[in-house]
Amino acid sequence: MRPKSSFLKAISLALATIVVLGTATGQDLANVPLPLDRPIVTQMPQAEAAPPSSAEITAVPLPSRRPQPGEEPVTSADLVGCGYPPPAGTPTLRVGGRQRSFIVAVPAGYDSARPHRLILAFHGRTNSAAQVQRYYGLEGQGDRPAILVYPRGLLQNSGRFVWWNGGSGTAEDDFAFFDALLDYLTASYCVDENQIFAVGHSMGGSFVNSLACARGDVLRGVAVVGGGHGGGPGCRGRVAALVMHHPEDRLVPVAAGEAAREARLAQNGLTHLTPWPTATPAGYQCERYGVGAVAEPVIWCPHPFDRTRSGRYYPHNWPAGTGAAIVDFFDRLPAG
Repeated sequence: MRPKSSFLKAISLALATIVVLGTATGQDLANVPLPLDRPIVTQMPQAEAAPPSSAEITAVPLPSRRPQPGEEPVTSADLVGCGYPPPAGTPTLRVGGRQRSFIVAVPAGYDSARPHRLILAFHGRTNSAAQVQRYYGLEGQGDRPAILVYPRGLLQNSGRFVWWNGGSGTAEDDFAFFDALLDYLTASYCVDENQIFAVGHSMGGSFVNSLACARGDVLRGVAVVGGGHGGGPGCRGRVAALVMHHPEDRLVPVAAGEAAREARLAQNGLTHLTPWPTATPAGYQCERYGVGAVAEPVIWCPHPFDRTRSGRYYPHNWPAGTGAAIVDFFDRLPAG
């Protein structure tokens, strides 16, 4: 495992007992996205390998993949994607009349007989899947190998990406993309279906918050930086959540992150609990809802990191060490 940054150490302590966050090292932040007021015009690939079948995929609601009381542990013999080499070429899926693409990164020494953790990482409005693959820092982290998948959002005429339905304000189409993508991945790779996670930043984080509600019976946990929304009533299942937000975020106000936190607390039946906060000299404070054997805790982390690598004030950033901290959060969740 890579050496832990001060940010990662902070999250590790949070998950052990009470959340205690360490003092910043003073090292300038690295690997942060460009601000939303400087859009990157990233064209979607125009020519990609054709999918195995030309038939359009019809996404249907997925059954719960989470373990039920009394179930036997899942083994590779139970999983349809195990025992085969990973697919070659650049995969695409046709969902809702659109060709959708994504990046798959399998861990070094991928063993098709061993069920793997699956992490889907969603980009924001201005940065592409390839860009967040570089700066999220999720690959090669943690105690167990993981398959990382970076779905590509739809590109608008403005040159910015969007999740949901081309800006219509609903998440229905991209829920269908998520469902179809998950069906493809679990059929093509050896995936532990009790270890499926979603990560996102900014608009991608908002979409992950919506997925946490709509697909909480599929996802084991989520982690969001600077995201809003949270899903309405009628969430499915329960899902562990790490919610990180800068209190002075100008692009997604902290109130939006707080609303997402409250949505997860309600979903997980934790609204009656008092969080366990501990302030440090650096002023970095997290709050943990659910201790001991609680399988779906909610960790709320208002972070103080507000400078880019060049020193520019930008509290909507993705702080250095966040990827390692997120995977450590996933590692420390109770089995189940």
